[in-house]
Amino acid sequence: MEPAQRDGRAVALVALATTVGALLLALGFEDGSTRGLQGLPTHTPEPVSAPTPDVTPTPEPIPTEEPQPSLAPASTVRVLVANATDVAGAAAVAADTLIATFGYNALPPANTTTEPNVLPSAVYHGPDHAGDARQIAELLGISTDAIGPMPTDPPVADLADADVLVVLGPDLVIEAPE
Repeated sequence: MEPAQRDGRAVALVALATTVGALLLALGFEDGSTRGLQGLPTHTPEPVSAPTPDVTPTPEPIPTEEPQPSLAPASTVRVLVANATDVAGAAAVAADTLIATFGYNALPPANTTTEPNVLPSAVYHGPDHAGDARQIAELLGISTDAIGPMPTDPPVADLADADVLVVLGPDLVIEAPE
């Protein structure tokens, strides 16, 4: 037998097998059953309908953080910068920066009542000054995670009616010019 005849017969056999397989599949399901191989039941998924729109109004989410009140003009915000490091003059440099660059009403700088290098940098705020505290923290490079309400026992001898207390810790040392 010649190669061309063998190739033609192979193609014809494949075509015949495909046709017979398709015919057997079609006849096997002619009764409308959902039986699969060897008579085992198959899973027929239920039709999925589109979800019905919810007509109940969605309640407003309850805020989990303290709302940030609007910022007061910088010149009206009294800021006390307290040095919690052993770097002399660090609080004065930060206070001067807040006054000269950003226009805040910086009070005379102070030292904390704790041992140096114990407290991390933090910004505390009085009532209605959370937004100001956030802005001051961002301006000085203090993490916003270190912002909180004014403690009942602040780490300074005299809060001097400050709206915002900035504690400069060893993690944010501002060197005083020599």
